[in-house]
Amino acid sequence: MDSAWDQQRSLEERVRVLSAAMRPLDETSDDAPQVVEALARRAAELAQGLGFVLLLADDGQTLTTAAAFHADAGVLEHARQALSSATRLSNHPMSRRVVETGEPGFVPKLTLAGLHPDTAPAWLDLVQQVELHSLLMVAMRTRGRSIGVLAVARVGRDSAALTSLDLEVAQYLASQAALAIGNATLLEEARRETAERRRLAERFRILSDSAHEFAASTDDLQHLLDVVARRLGELVGDLCSIRATTEDGVWLDTRGGSYHRDPDLHAAARDVMHWRRQRVGEGVSGRAAATGLPVLIKTIDPAEFAASSEAPYREFLLRLAPTSAMLIPLVCRGEVVGVASFLRSAPKRPYSDDDFQFARSIADHAALAIGNARAYAAEHRARDAAEHATRAMHEARSRFARLSESGILGIVVGTLDGRVVEVNDAMLAMVGYDRDEILSARVAWKELTPPEWRDVDAGAIAQLEATGIGPLREKEYVRKDGRRLPVLIGSALVVGDAGEVISFVLDLSERNAAHDIIEQLREQRAADARFRALLEAAPDAMVIVGIDGSIVLVNRQAEAMFGYSRAELVGQPIEMLVPEHERDRHVGHRGSYFRAPAVRAMGAGLELSGRRKDGSLLSIEVSLSPLETSDGRLVSAAIRDTTQRVIAEQHRARLAAIVDASGDAIIGKTLAGVITSWNPGAQQLFGYTADEIVGRSITALIPPGREAEESMILEHLAVGAVERFDTVRRRKDGRDLDVAVTISPVRDAIGRIVGIAKVVRDITDRRRTELALAAAKDAAEAANRELEAFSYAVAHDLRAPLRGMNGFAQVLLDTYRDRFDAEGQDWLQEIVTNAHKMGALIDALLALSRVTRAEVRRESVDVSAIARASVAALQAADPERTVEVIVQDGLRADLDPVLARSLVDNLVGNAWKYTRKVAAARIEIGARAHDGATTLFVRDNGAGFDMAFAGKLFAPFQRLHSGTEFPGTGIGLATAKRIVLRHGGRIWAEGAVDAGATFYVTIPARRTGAT
Repeated sequence: MDSAWDQQRSLEERVRVLSAAMRPLDETSDDAPQVVEALARRAAELAQGLGFVLLLADDGQTLTTAAAFHADAGVLEHARQALSSATRLSNHPMSRRVVETGEPGFVPKLTLAGLHPDTAPAWLDLVQQVELHSLLMVAMRTRGRSIGVLAVARVGRDSAALTSLDLEVAQYLASQAALAIGNATLLEEARRETAERRRLAERFRILSDSAHEFAASTDDLQHLLDVVARRLGELVGDLCSIRATTEDGVWLDTRGGSYHRDPDLHAAARDVMHWRRQRVGEGVSGRAAATGLPVLIKTIDPAEFAASSEAPYREFLLRLAPTSAMLIPLVCRGEVVGVASFLRSAPKRPYSDDDFQFARSIADHAALAIGNARAYAAEHRARDAAEHATRAMHEARSRFARLSESGILGIVVGTLDGRVVEVNDAMLAMVGYDRDEILSARVAWKELTPPEWRDVDAGAIAQLEATGIGPLREKEYVRKDGRRLPVLIGSALVVGDAGEVISFVLDLSERNAAHDIIEQLREQRAADARFRALLEAAPDAMVIVGIDGSIVLVNRQAEAMFGYSRAELVGQPIEMLVPEHERDRHVGHRGSYFRAPAVRAMGAGLELSGRRKDGSLLSIEVSLSPLETSDGRLVSAAIRDTTQRVIAEQHRARLAAIVDASGDAIIGKTLAGVITSWNPGAQQLFGYTADEIVGRSITALIPPGREAEESMILEHLAVGAVERFDTVRRRKDGRDLDVAVTISPVRDAIGRIVGIAKVVRDITDRRRTELALAAAKDAAEAANRELEAFSYAVAHDLRAPLRGMNGFAQVLLDTYRDRFDAEGQDWLQEIVTNAHKMGALIDALLALSRVTRAEVRRESVDVSAIARASVAALQAADPERTVEVIVQDGLRADLDPVLARSLVDNLVGNAWKYTRKVAAARIEIGARAHDGATTLFVRDNGAGFDMAFAGKLFAPFQRLHSGTEFPGTGIGLATAKRIVLRHGGRIWAEGAVDAGATFYVTIPARRTGAT
């Protein structure tokens, strides 16, 4: 009865609490977030524990924490941290079932072991941190679908478990809250729709006002830009700048409009805009103008944005600190007429897509206004230009009439085919004909030009047709009385459709001296042309210098030799081509030469240097020749670059010194075998002096029976091969020497083999060493074979007694187990176990012996495939383990296939063994670059090792862990090292205690050719 009475009182209390809980839900039913907060609080108070509300995201697969409450602030903070990340339904089966079916989830006694394996980490953290041990979850459903979950939990191991009464009350509370949230959501949507309608109406009003204001400002483009910037800045903010494109579409003009509510920033923005013009296509604004595509950048790092800008902008951007940006091209009738740039300095209120669309709408009206303003300005400019052209035409006609009547110039207006339309009196007086004879074409105007000048007229006509302007040219006319009239003519096409040409003619006949000069100039021009052609054809650099030392003329070779252009040399002092430390002295030499000029031939025994434009020096030879001209005495200098020749001579001198200093015998001989050169090293080696041997046959050095070597040498040299071989040669005193001989062909300037160079080195000591090493090697190999045979025999002979010991011990255990007490059974089992260990050691020794004896046959091996096979075998033998294994694709190495499998098995097996005690074991097999070579590696996150003992890893029977902790023989890594060494490679390891280990292997590639 007492229990029933207690339940009745508990139920009455909960009905009271529930009634009290519904009041705040009713009071906040028009605000969904407040409903959720009230629901979590009341649920927690009802359950005397933790209450939290999870709302379903739009994707229908994610729950996010909307509210949580617990009376203890510490517990509440733990709960909020654990539930801060979204919960995927796929990782929380209980939540998923509640959301999808609407059925409640109730766990009266919650334990970590009882949680589903797929439970999300956030829930695991919550259970552990607040000792959550009783949990119920009910769906919040409205209009036939779940919108979230109400969860109630008891925390603290001493608190009572939730009951079915708690579940019923929570269901009721959740259903009422879901209805309140649904109503609040509908109300909020209605409010948003009303606000959106008001916002759109306001936007339409603003667009209309802006369009009218823009249209009223089209008569002044600068004023219009200021109005547009102010309008856009006030409506969108914070900073708005408008830059128009230039008429040619190439630049963004520095003039423009800008706006910022802060006057100082507004002034700074205008200063930055006027810094320089920006080319269309450059920078962010330029690219927007080039593409016509608007840009919205919602988030900007102010410091990075400023650092990436040019220096004049950087200080301004640091002051402005923009956090969001928009760039909108202003497009009118398909043409970009400007760019509107927006920068906002409000991190919590970046430009939105709605701001972007609104700004584009206003920008379209602004672009149309700018286009109209440009058209208006262009119309005014065209009207002003027309009026100016009309005035200019009247003034030109007046000036032309006065010029025509002045009698100074002859004027002829005609067509390109030679017909004269108009001619003035001065021109008629020059040629001696009257106007009627010329205009009626009774006298053909073209016939007044002598034949030798008609090519000049043809060139002028061609240039007139191409450019509208004829070159100023000299020619002659034949007068009516037969005399020649020298003239100077300039011509131009007359603007219009008639294709007429006007020519101005200056009479040169009264300047007989000028006429003579022209004749002389013709002759001199021809002579100069021939001289310049010869000068350019010269193989040497040619420099002609005046008496004052200035350069008068140079050829192409001089430009190429000294690195200066012709324009940089002509008129400059010749000393610019002389090294700085020689220039003062050169001025004196130059003066002495001009006082007594004479021809000086090339290579007069002088060591001279020149200086190039880049400051580098070159060795040169110079020949000098005086030239007597009408302008005075000149000197022609032919300059030849001897740098390569000097280098070659120095090289030959160094080579000769090397030959003389060499301890080897260096001998030159003809193709017939006659000795032509003999260095001191040859004299020391063979005992002959140069006087005794030069001119004799090389056979004097060849012992009897080796004469055929000479014919073999000639056969190889015939194809230009260098021959190296070891042989025997004879000294003057009759002793034979072991020598190494290198034979090389000697070629002439055109590549023909004209002789033989021979280098001979005494290798007597080396030969003795090689024989001693060969004997030692044979002895070592014999000892090794005997040692291997002994090891194999010992290992084999140990097996029989070992098998007997193991067998009898096992029989005692199986047959007489009852006659032994527990200690005796343990001793017998220890005998069996150690017998097995001894057998494993013998097998390991035999495997190590086989690795030592096996012949290595290398080929390209797929290491990735071998590693995967090794891992598969380990997984099959140990199926209860879960190990993450990553094998890199495409691993290859030059290895013996059999030894490669043993190497990989040992390394991967080692990693498998030492990760046994790790909860999330991981093994990685891959490759990396190391010291210029590719290195394979096997990495694990297992027990690891102390690097102080790394030297013991690869020694047989040396183990860093006990056999009870990690069983093994201590032979595996020794076998791996033996395999790597047999391939000429290197193996090493890196690790740390309880932090895993990595084993590295580098195998050199096979040699593919002879040395």
